[in-house]
Amino acid sequence: LHGQKIADCVMLFALGRLEVFPIDTWMIKTQRQGMETEMQLRTRLMGKYGELAGYAQQFLYYYSPTLRETVGRGEVEKLCIAFRRGKPS
Repeated sequence: LHGQKIADCVMLFALGRLEVFPIDTWMIKTQRQGMETEMQLRTRLMGKYGELAGYAQQFLYYYSPTLRETVGRGEVEKLCIAFRRGKPS
């Protein structure tokens, strides 16, 4: 779904559509559950993070590689959920 990723990036970064969650190889490797398709993964994560899913994607993209060894993905997920609730720490 490379066309979908490009479209999502344009919507997120150029048009300010913050509810969009671009899916790339890193998101597939770190966020996929079971045999989810890319579209199912995208839909699930957009639903999970709501109207600020684009910010959550950026947190996960940036922090997951650097923090997974020390903090773990669970802590990054908590940060993204707190951000969605308007309480980033």
